[in-house]
Amino acid sequence: MTPTITIIVPVYNAEAFLNQCINTILNQSFSDLELLLIDDGGTDRSGVVCDEWAAKDSRVKVFHKANGGASSARNLGIENAKGEWVTFVDADDWLGENYLSELIGALEKTQCNDSMILCGFTKVDFTTGVIIESEAPYRKRYYNLDRERDALRPYKLDILKFNFTIGKLIRRSVLWDNHIRFKEDINYLEDLIFWLECLSYIQNVTTVDGKDYFYRVNNPNSGSFRKLIPDNEYKIFNHLKNNLSRLQESHQLTGEDIREVKNAAYQYVWSTCRATLNREIICAEIERISWISSKFSIDDFRYNLHYRNGSKVDLLFGKLWVMGLRKAALKFYGWWCDRKK
Repeated sequence: MTPTITIIVPVYNAEAFLNQCINTILNQSFSDLELLLIDDGGTDRSGVVCDEWAAKDSRVKVFHKANGGASSARNLGIENAKGEWVTFVDADDWLGENYLSELIGALEKTQCNDSMILCGFTKVDFTTGVIIESEAPYRKRYYNLDRERDALRPYKLDILKFNFTIGKLIRRSVLWDNHIRFKEDINYLEDLIFWLECLSYIQNVTTVDGKDYFYRVNNPNSGSFRKLIPDNEYKIFNHLKNNLSRLQESHQLTGEDIREVKNAAYQYVWSTCRATLNREIICAEIERISWISSKFSIDDFRYNLHYRNGSKVDLLFGKLWVMGLRKAALKFYGWWCDRKK
């Protein structure tokens, strides 16, 4: 029989927290579920723990794969999901017993097949498990994206808060029919990019203020510094830009309807340009100019200048670039970046 919900958990070196995570999923008050544990080729006993749970509960299915990152693990889960609805849980998090009931309850109230359900979460310290704060980032209500053009603005849904895989429920057919998967060529903002694509193919979003998802933060094993690599920064920008264009066209939105997230996307024009200053990647100044010119149009820079989207340093670099003073622009940017080191 087809389960109502598929829960996908990418697992990588999560042995310390995995039993708690799985136990709280299988002991949900809503039990019509399947749990897909995607062992992403870690070096601890996580894969063994997954197999032990599968032997105890028929709702658990385990997939072992070579390490490819969280996006590839989630994609394998999507491809093997059998539930009508899909949600994601991280292996170091845990759920309150009514988490799924709250999501399904919201679904039953709306009776909309193309809905996405969003809920809040509770932040806890990664090491101690002590609660830091609870957040309900979405106002509790129902939105129709075609009729309510400003639904994605900060004073309503706030699309920038979609940069979490967790706390969402979406119909599996939306993912399968439209071939929506996580981007495996990036390792930053892949969550936001994924959900932006999903929003292009649904009309209704329902929010609940439940906070029964316990989300670990302050992981000491995750670095706070993200090394800027030109190709990676540009890929993030390009994915965001393409998905925003699709979203805008799908729901006939104006530029103002998605202004905040579009501004956030266009910040990657600046980070990409700064990344070219890494001499280990691009040595010669002429190569930097050629590379940037091949990726960005003048209109990309003009957008940021028009909306004053960036720091004073970024905007001055942009002005010089648009004026054709490319070498001066890069020398100025390089001087400023060297000062920041």
